[in-house]
Amino acid sequence: MKKLFLLTALFVAAAFPSCSKHDGVETPDWPEPQPLAIAFAEGNSLQFDTDETKTVHYTITGGSDKTVVTAELQTADDAYAVETTPISATEGTITITAKAPETENCIIVTVSDGSQSVTAEIAIALKASFDGKTIVVETPGTLWSLLADYDRTTITELTVIGNLNDADIATLEWLPNLAVLDMEHVNLEELGASAFKSKKSLTSVKLPLTMKTIGAYAFDGCSNLTSITIPDSVTTIGSHTFSGCSSLTSVTIPDSVTSIGSYTFEDCSGLTSVTIGNSVTTIESYAFYNCSGLTSVTIGNSVTTIGSHTFSGCSSLTSVTIPDSVTSIGSYTFEDCSGLTSVTIGNSVTTIESYAFYNCSGLT
Repeated sequence: MKKLFLLTALFVAAAFPSCSKHDGVETPDWPEPQPLAIAFAEGNSLQFDTDETKTVHYTITGGSDKTVVTAELQTADDAYAVETTPISATEGTITITAKAPETENCIIVTVSDGSQSVTAEIAIALKASFDGKTIVVETPGTLWSLLADYDRTTITELTVIGNLNDADIATLEWLPNLAVLDMEHVNLEELGASAFKSKKSLTSVKLPLTMKTIGAYAFDGCSNLTSITIPDSVTTIGSHTFSGCSSLTSVTIPDSVTSIGSYTFEDCSGLTSVTIGNSVTTIESYAFYNCSGLTSVTIGNSVTTIGSHTFSGCSSLTSVTIPDSVTSIGSYTFEDCSGLTSVTIGNSVTTIESYAFYNCSGLT
């Protein structure tokens, strides 16, 4: 009888999951079901040349061995052919052939395992030809070849869409008369060091909405740059990034930025207004050194340290409010700010280094 009881206990333990007790109630540790989803390795937007075939690889999560994938055009169109090929219950391919596309369309992909279903979309369109102002770069590193048949000296305004790498940035830098550059819809997380250094033709730049880092010296010496749009995705601005951009008049540093490097805006003599976002914790030394036209500075309430010589030579600055978050003001921070008449220092400052307000002759 004891042996029979032991076998029964073992059977029960093996047949049911372990339980955990909450407030005296035992509940089984059932695994959380994973929601059904599908992802495409090549992305959700494709562009085609005539008679071009592309293969999209998909991966399914949260499905079962009964999962079925179907794909069809949202709008009936003989210009496209679509074929789905499952490899297993969790992956497969969708082959798309563009015979003679003239309009945009969409592929509706449906995933079902019998108990739940989801849909996803893949936008498809004819690859846009370069009209002199807008170009689509699907494959990183191909911008040079896409512009091969064009007189690069005639390109003064350019909107770039798609995927770029450092080689493509070099191509843009080599366009001798490029003045207005819009890269908002480019997939690029980092603009490399010295990317557009000393490119004096540039007057206006919109950076990619995906960008996180602007490298050191990226726009150093771009003396005719008057407008720069820094997206909310950027977290780091390197040293000397905008040094010598003497035509830049105003800059808004978004709340996403946590660090402003040394000499970032050095010698930006045309800069009159700066707004520093609320996530910046440190303004490095010489960040706004010799910005002689600067009249207004708004310092975010997360800044804790203002480095040495940060605003040295900002002779047009008339008033400054240092927020309560700041604990340290570096040496020579406001040196030669001859127009400064009013300074409000926050309650958390514990250290003001030597010569912080040296030669501030207008300070009353």
